[in-house]
Amino acid sequence: MEYTPELAKDYSQKREAWAGTDKKVMEALDSLGVSGKKIVDLGCGEGSHAKMIKDMGADSVIGVDISEGMVAVAEEKIGKNSEDINFIVADGKSLPLRSESADIVFSNFVLHYFPNAGEVFQEISRILKDGGHFVGTFNITDAEKGFEYLYNQKMPIVLGQGEDTVKIENLIKSRGEMEEAIKSVDLVVKKEEELGPYGSNVEETYEHKDHITKHAMLFILQKILKSQK
Repeated sequence: MEYTPELAKDYSQKREAWAGTDKKVMEALDSLGVSGKKIVDLGCGEGSHAKMIKDMGADSVIGVDISEGMVAVAEEKIGKNSEDINFIVADGKSLPLRSESADIVFSNFVLHYFPNAGEVFQEISRILKDGGHFVGTFNITDAEKGFEYLYNQKMPIVLGQGEDTVKIENLIKSRGEMEEAIKSVDLVVKKEEELGPYGSNVEETYEHKDHITKHAMLFILQKILKSQK
């Protein structure tokens, strides 16, 4: 979805209210060894994770987001065109980055925005070096039998609670689509973990709420060329 400048600033100011999984995903990233590596933050939002990653010792971080509003907030918070953190506006299914240029691709609750998961995983695999890793989170949603037609339709999400809420939209992504997208490229699952509640819920008024179950998932993937498998 497109974040208006107002929504981007609102998100930035309130994100701590639903940042409960940050510890888990950053621990997963740290387990790979960040020091001296070139890392792409795919769907960087307002830049918080890019700054964390650089502070962990990364050689360089490129934050990518399709939202001009989010990138503007990131540049305002972190700095524009600094030596080791850069932000660019781009679509994740067509990244303006060299093939095999990244040691790690990081992404936090972004991949469920893409209508075609295969396209974005193809790009992730393309820009990763052989042996490089993807570490990230995204939502997988199970639909009850008879409600499979909901896959790839929008569902309203409420981030945070009380006065700190922000309303956004995710696509309902099936487990099968995400698994097939990973299998279609040179990526191998090294870790898969379901995360607990983190302040992100399907809006109560959504008419199909009782027919779907959203799961917050953490994945670590490694690029291993098929010829080496």
